[in-house]
Amino acid sequence: MGNPSTPREFAERIVSLGLAAPEAAAEFADWELDEEDDPLRTYHEILIELGLAVQVPVGDTDDLERTYADVLSEVVGLTGGAVEVADVRLADDLRSIAFTIDGVRKEWHTEHHSTRHLDQLAIYEFVSLFDPPDGRRFRGLGLADDYDDPVYLLATEEHARVLADEFGVTS
Repeated sequence: MGNPSTPREFAERIVSLGLAAPEAAAEFADWELDEEDDPLRTYHEILIELGLAVQVPVGDTDDLERTYADVLSEVVGLTGGAVEVADVRLADDLRSIAFTIDGVRKEWHTEHHSTRHLDQLAIYEFVSLFDPPDGRRFRGLGLADDYDDPVYLLATEEHARVLADEFGVTS
């Protein structure tokens, strides 16, 4: 990765790759990095703001099933309607989550160590089920800090490589 770029430069590169509309970069004109900012965390925020990535909360939740449904709704939202999800249900014993993807029922094993936290490993394992058929796929991005919420980018191999090579945004 080269020198940290400004948030606007990062957003402009996203636009030049055809991943966002030209006016999108202007939204980040006033964003600045100071010495305490981790550029990677800022780049993740920009990808989320531009609708190219989703963040999965590691913190407490009052309703696991609702939070899973919200996360999956955001995931499919990134596909632009190429994938649909419905009927997200967490088993009463918290050992599995079931959902319907494009009319096909899926069930995934989960291991919850708390009734207040999502099973991050399960999400990491099943997010690829939501890859659209257009060559883009969900990629877990490297975290700026172990306590950061995981971020999943939906991008082609080429776009992911550019973001990794030029900005250190790696999967």
